[in-house]
Amino acid sequence: MKLLFCGDIFSNFECETSFRSGIFFVASALLKEFSAMEDVELTVYCAPDKRQAVERFIKKSYPQLTVKTLQMLPHRSFGDYLKNRNARRAKNGLYPLKGSGKLIRLTEALDRLYAGGDAKTFRDYDAFFSPCEAAPRAIEKTGMPVYTIIHDLIPIVTGEFPVAKGYWLYDIMQQVSREKYYFCISQCTKRDFLKYCHKADPEKVRVVYNGYTASAKAPEREQTEQIIKAAGLVQKRYILILGNVVPHKNVNRQLRAGVRFIRQRGLSDFQIAVVGSCNDPEEILQSAKIAREDRSLIVFCGYVPDAHIRAYYGGAFCLSFTSLYEGFGLPALEAMQDGCPVVTSNTSALPEVVGDAALCIPPADEEAHIEAYTRLWKDEKLREELIRRGKERVKQFTWERTAKQMMDGMKNDRTV
Repeated sequence: MKLLFCGDIFSNFECETSFRSGIFFVASALLKEFSAMEDVELTVYCAPDKRQAVERFIKKSYPQLTVKTLQMLPHRSFGDYLKNRNARRAKNGLYPLKGSGKLIRLTEALDRLYAGGDAKTFRDYDAFFSPCEAAPRAIEKTGMPVYTIIHDLIPIVTGEFPVAKGYWLYDIMQQVSREKYYFCISQCTKRDFLKYCHKADPEKVRVVYNGYTASAKAPEREQTEQIIKAAGLVQKRYILILGNVVPHKNVNRQLRAGVRFIRQRGLSDFQIAVVGSCNDPEEILQSAKIAREDRSLIVFCGYVPDAHIRAYYGGAFCLSFTSLYEGFGLPALEAMQDGCPVVTSNTSALPEVVGDAALCIPPADEEAHIEAYTRLWKDEKLREELIRRGKERVKQFTWERTAKQMMDGMKNDRTV
């Protein structure tokens, strides 16, 4: 099978923080598995303006693969130049270049005219696979089957932020059709996708769970202790809250519940560690209504590199991951891998991921949080059982299995 793999997201491989998102690692894992399949001939596609960065990534990690893109015609170079200039101006609080909007729309119109000619470059492929990006017009013009992964519908379900043009979900939703195929990473995601995207054919929407591979080697015990100590924490004496501090992560409620648990149990050496991007800790503490005398219980660790994150899991009393909505819930698997008990939500995709290997609670119930933390504190046998179940649960999620299920689906569609 000749597969064209959309690699636009690999242009972020040199970034060290938020741009190397979970989707980046999903794409990387699937590229690795697909490239190892003997009956698959893999080529990486990318947009013209991302070619140099994507080629550096491919040359470093998969030198046997080739990269294909659209022809870099003058109008495309000019359009990319204007978009980049406007992006830089927006960062500095400036308005877009005068008249640039009309010129960008003109270059996009020329793109539509050239789509048929571009399609000839890709007509020999059997399918187009994208980890998150919408298929370019040239690919659609070829008539080849298009497969896209749907990760979650967080901005639509939660209303947290607008789904604007250029955001992966917006672009995909503009192109949803009964001809295209979709892989959803959970039953929850499939249910929501079909609810909000009526043009999709339910028969062409499959559930294939993500795999899991640790992003870094587990640190030695002494190194773990050093990392934890440097963060101002004590081994097994902190509740770990992971993720960007955004509303659907439910951080405010977890902070309040954690503080109440520590005070009620009289645990003078216990703390709460918040790991993830956080611009203004003081604002979060105020929003969560944490009293001044309780703020010393909370440590904001900020961004933690891949090489250290396993130390935080391994050293935690438990992971508190009670998001209001998740399309999958990778942190739960990460914690289980490192023997960290998990308290998570009984809503969205999280019960699908953790099975019976975690304490599942209503995410909006603060008392349920305190009760779950207390159960783990009082019942050592429960902790040990959850750790055992967690390690077994993780084994069910492999990238080899995920890639095989996706590839089998694509191959079967060709024979139908």
